[in-house]
Amino acid sequence: MNTSGSDVPTIIDDDAGPGVRRAGPMVGRRPELALFDGFVRAIRAGAAPVARVVGDPLIGVTTLVAECVARAHGTGITVLRASGVESETDIPLATLQELLLPVISAPVAPPTLQIALGLADGPRPTEDTVIADARALLAGLAATTGLLVVVDDHHLADPLSRTVIAACADIPATGILLGTHHPALDSPAPITTIRLAPLDDESAAELLRQRHPDIAGSVASQVIAWAAGNPTALDEIAASLSPRQRAGARDLPRILPISRRLRRIVHTTPPGPGAHAQGVPGTVADRDVLLVEFLRSLASPSHAGTDAARRSRVLADSLTWARCTGDEQDTLIRIASTGVPPEAAHELGDHLDGLRADLDADPTELILGLALLAETAVVAGQLDEGVALLREAATHEPTAARRARLIGRAVGIAAVTDVGFAAELMEQLRVDDPYFGRSLVAATGAGAVLAHGPRGDIDAAHRILRTALDRRPVAHHAGPQQAGPVVVDALRALRWATWLGGRPEQWEHYHAAVERLSPDSRHPLDEATVDGRIDLSRIDTLITRLADPSTSAIDVVLIGETASAVDHLAECRPAIEATSELATRLGLPMIKMWIDLQLSLDDLNRGEYGAVIAAHGGARRDAHDPTATPNILGWAADYHLGIAHARRGDVDVAIMIAESVAAWALPRRARTVAGCAEHVLAICASARDDHESAYTHLTAITSPGTCLEPSWWATSVDFEIVLAAVRTGRREVAGTHVEAMRRSGYPERSALARMLYLTSCALVSADADAHRLFAAALAVPGTERWSFDRARVQLLAGSALRRRHSVTRSRPLLADAATALTRIDAGPWADWARREWEATASTRRRTPPSGAVADVPAGGLTPRERHIAELAAEGLSNKDIAARLVMSPRTVGNHLHHVYAKLSVTSRLALRDALAQTSAPASSGE
Repeated sequence: MNTSGSDVPTIIDDDAGPGVRRAGPMVGRRPELALFDGFVRAIRAGAAPVARVVGDPLIGVTTLVAECVARAHGTGITVLRASGVESETDIPLATLQELLLPVISAPVAPPTLQIALGLADGPRPTEDTVIADARALLAGLAATTGLLVVVDDHHLADPLSRTVIAACADIPATGILLGTHHPALDSPAPITTIRLAPLDDESAAELLRQRHPDIAGSVASQVIAWAAGNPTALDEIAASLSPRQRAGARDLPRILPISRRLRRIVHTTPPGPGAHAQGVPGTVADRDVLLVEFLRSLASPSHAGTDAARRSRVLADSLTWARCTGDEQDTLIRIASTGVPPEAAHELGDHLDGLRADLDADPTELILGLALLAETAVVAGQLDEGVALLREAATHEPTAARRARLIGRAVGIAAVTDVGFAAELMEQLRVDDPYFGRSLVAATGAGAVLAHGPRGDIDAAHRILRTALDRRPVAHHAGPQQAGPVVVDALRALRWATWLGGRPEQWEHYHAAVERLSPDSRHPLDEATVDGRIDLSRIDTLITRLADPSTSAIDVVLIGETASAVDHLAECRPAIEATSELATRLGLPMIKMWIDLQLSLDDLNRGEYGAVIAAHGGARRDAHDPTATPNILGWAADYHLGIAHARRGDVDVAIMIAESVAAWALPRRARTVAGCAEHVLAICASARDDHESAYTHLTAITSPGTCLEPSWWATSVDFEIVLAAVRTGRREVAGTHVEAMRRSGYPERSALARMLYLTSCALVSADADAHRLFAAALAVPGTERWSFDRARVQLLAGSALRRRHSVTRSRPLLADAATALTRIDAGPWADWARREWEATASTRRRTPPSGAVADVPAGGLTPRERHIAELAAEGLSNKDIAARLVMSPRTVGNHLHHVYAKLSVTSRLALRDALAQTSAPASSGE
């Protein structure tokens, strides 16, 4: 082991213990070894020198330290050596125990020190005692032969051991030598720093000739450029090449295979302040930029590696890539894919064809290339192609964790257009990741299938996504200012599952996750919420972004979704329509689905029910076709379709659609979607004048006195609860809900909400205040775009005036309501408005709002009398009829008395036949 200052030192393997050396001289380190020779002479002279060897990972710090140990042994100096270990950093005195273990059992070792190091029982000594005992032990060893204390990977030593070692820095004839990649940690002072620079090309070439003499000259030049002066990397890269590649008979890999040894080194070595590999800045943001650049270069095989400076960074890029977690790698691939032009994607595809045909090709390049090409296909709207490429990449991947990420991403993409196929892929994912917890990508894909798939479970989806986000830092390594697409997708999937589930405790989990996120990863609706209330100025700021043509399609969708929650969707329509055309042209199915839903919601607001039915009717037929491809938003399209049919009076069709939505929602515990079905059924009940059933359905969505969170249906539902409560005689309950609307900030959300809130106040107020509140509701500017809602308010206001015998003031309101409701084909409400209008003119000849002339009906019955007679003939009691028509039972009885006299009948049993023999009332555009 004695080298005695030889000019031809041996190389000690990084993984070997002291004294186990590789044959061959050390090259390129003569200045550093000369410094250490002076260090040894100082120890022998009785001094107490301290030195630190500092260098980047792979640069040879451990190798140089080991050579220094060998040289010290050769001079007869006693050497104690230890290494910091990442897994033991939090164990007090773990490094000191390794250092002193060879001598701790000697008679000179203090008993208290043995106790401190866990080698004997007794009361735990104080830190000062440990320092004093360690100094005494080392001083005794140094007094005879001199002593060298060596701590390699000093940056990974536990803090208490570092403190004790630093306190021993002034012991005579004792030298301390530290090897580290992180010079900023506490170290003894004064200290001499030996900084290791990369090997120059001449030294690297000499080392390569010694270690791998069979490598061809041209290949050696490339390996030297890749290694960038790192001796360990030089050896590892050369060893990884196949015999034909070493001989120059085959192309070299464009992505360097990272051995398990190198991967371990980069994972256990923190970059440290200002530390950087060759050409790679230590700042994390810069590192991400370079890694994205590195990935994008893979899509241009013919240009990769032609630039000398770029070649010198390949190793650094590869090692930095290896340091990233799986979620970080997925994030960077997603980011890189957005900047790959079509021609580069085609070139990458051709290159991958060559790798597929090469049986000896390293799978690393093929897998990464397939993943990158898959994401570029997804960006271009080619979802099926992206899924196929990810599945192919998984077949080449040997590790279960990475295979799960590839299949998990494929599951998430497939769920967009074919959730049934995605469910089949998820069974494949289960093999490698049974609980979907190995990555955010896998959790996001599984969450989509569990939320919407054939055997869906919203609670399970929420639990998987929440757990995956809790286990990992929510902002990826680009720092707290940024969150990559993988994290953003996972959080949005959690928000969607939370909204579908509709449970308060799930919202608490979601908001806790949001609090840990950087601003750019939040949903726009979260950004627009302050202390539980919507800040409309923030909504307006978001909407102004739509005027910028550079706004991405996904941002248009998210802004539209946020605007719809507070009834501001109409302002977004031009941008949404432009995005719809773009999504159709580029083949972006998920964007197209969301856009179509937003357009149909705006059509519902306008009362254009025919357009809604035309947009979703065909899709609904496909949804019930076993050969059709299901999608994850079919229930939402059904909800819009059900509302349109219910308002038109196609009640049987609407009920069938609502039952289908409920059948989808209930087994999945999708409470919000079940509420959508209840809403459709409530409108159906209202269309049939069955307000008791309407109240039952509406209160199944939310309890009276508890308003819904802002969303695209909340404004309507909260108002309809008040209306149904009033019509069923629950005025106190209605008043409670109106107060809850005020407290929640409901009236401030939009012009529609303001109009419906004032209408709700009018419904629960005394007659003297009701007219003023109705007038204020109709005076809210900008409510004309909500055709159905405004006409219904006119109808309610006119009916209230008519009941107060203000016939002249009620007629214009009822006429306008009848005209508007007829125009939008809201049949049941149009009939009600016409009957109310006709009732203001008794039985005189009159012109209804539609312009048609109506005479007194056959049989002498007025429209009101005939309507009451028809209800009585159906078997309804006077009390039930009064509740439906908002009149007293006595008034109903009086009307029936006149009906019996006019039709010459004496019982309800004869009433039906008598009505059948008379002609129906003249219609007015029905």
